[in-house]
Amino acid sequence: MSLVEPVSRRSEHLERGRALQSQAYTALRPFNDDLSGFSSHEAVVLFGINKPSRTAASLVAVESSAPIDTRRHQFRRQNIDSHIMDLAATAFGASLRELAANPSYDSWFEESRLNPGVHMTWTPSPITDNEEPIAAPELAFSVAHGDVPKGTKLERIYDTHKSTIEEIAHAFRAFEKEVGPLQDTLELKRPITPNSVIIRWDLEGSTELMTDEELEPIAANYLRDLKRAIAQILNGKVHATIDGGDGQNIIIDIPTATNLADPVAIKKFERQTIQPIVTSLIQKQDELSHSYTELGSPRMTLSTEAGYVNRGQDDYIDNAVLWRVARSLKQK
Repeated sequence: MSLVEPVSRRSEHLERGRALQSQAYTALRPFNDDLSGFSSHEAVVLFGINKPSRTAASLVAVESSAPIDTRRHQFRRQNIDSHIMDLAATAFGASLRELAANPSYDSWFEESRLNPGVHMTWTPSPITDNEEPIAAPELAFSVAHGDVPKGTKLERIYDTHKSTIEEIAHAFRAFEKEVGPLQDTLELKRPITPNSVIIRWDLEGSTELMTDEELEPIAANYLRDLKRAIAQILNGKVHATIDGGDGQNIIIDIPTATNLADPVAIKKFERQTIQPIVTSLIQKQDELSHSYTELGSPRMTLSTEAGYVNRGQDDYIDNAVLWRVARSLKQK
């Protein structure tokens, strides 16, 4: 019998995670059924909270058992179910902040940040483990399909199911402590809201320059001078810079004061903050290239993209937005 640890336990952990989600679905059904008498009620979603990474994992959703148009559920299915949520960008995160700031509140209403004017959300005080928030359900109501019930009424309904929901929340927590972050184990999709803008630049023809015995030391000096100049331009504005030898991924945080769920606000940030940086990078590279005539005045290719960067990864290797901006650069 082999005692060698398997290379990956992904399938085993995923199967156990799916079983836990199935149990959570069953546990939430009675709560959801008690809410389905309200014509505005659409769904109950249980979120797992990860405050250090500023995220919440959408663990399970139960739709209203009332016979309503499936289009009322479409937004949630596409943007929330099986997703990670950025707490800085969502109504759920805003509700948690309000509840933390006002301990006397038992619950909080917040208009959806992702679907404003359509959904109103309700969140009770989160379930805790050693005073650390670990999970909470969020209710979604359609403002166009009946009145949203009062918070006191929702609190009474929730209280009759609270112990069951706490039990399933602690089961998820115990599972997470054993196998690692739920968002990884359950293979959840990344947030649809950006938290960063990536600027990626590469040096054209770098392979030829760096493999030429005569030009390589000159090209190496050029890259050092260019990166030094770029560091001066970016001073104090950058979350991280990933060096790729003949290029860089420059990660710039979008301030949380920006409405991260609003594409117009993101475009404004790109226009006011990112575009001047890009212009300075291009100008500085152009100036420098003219002093390196031996290299044939090398050129820079550059691309930008807003997206979500996982702050839990020190090396950022698994971040899909970095691959997307690289693909965009290659297509230029």
